[in-house]
Amino acid sequence: MQKQADFLESFARAMLINIFQEYPTWNAQRIASCQELSVPRDRHPLFWGSYDWYSCVLAHWALVTCASLISAQVHVEIGDDMLRSLNQGDAAAEANAWHSQHDVEFFERPYGIAWYCELEAALHRLQARTAT
Repeated sequence: MQKQADFLESFARAMLINIFQEYPTWNAQRIASCQELSVPRDRHPLFWGSYDWYSCVLAHWALVTCASLISAQVHVEIGDDMLRSLNQGDAAAEANAWHSQHDVEFFERPYGIAWYCELEAALHRLQARTAT
């Protein structure tokens, strides 16, 4: 059981590094003019790290999932760092950026949306567990 806990902790720490890493990045955005060129932090104020938006949302979900499975001390450390990540971005700005992009029907968006829903569900479960 300790090996599994060690693995989950190392996995979670790798995800923490990942969500705060802006480059390299992949941009799945149709750009109509040079005025639309932007860095990941400007394009996605909340989920700017990792290789792309989808990977960043997935990494946040993985962190929440790991946090619910590992020791209390590591859970607190990971939770604090992840909340710092989520608080650095502005959810309203993320939503505005999401709706203003020209590629709203991009084929990979459902994948990202599904992981965002999983992230929200995992956050609610974790909050319910820590509230009791």
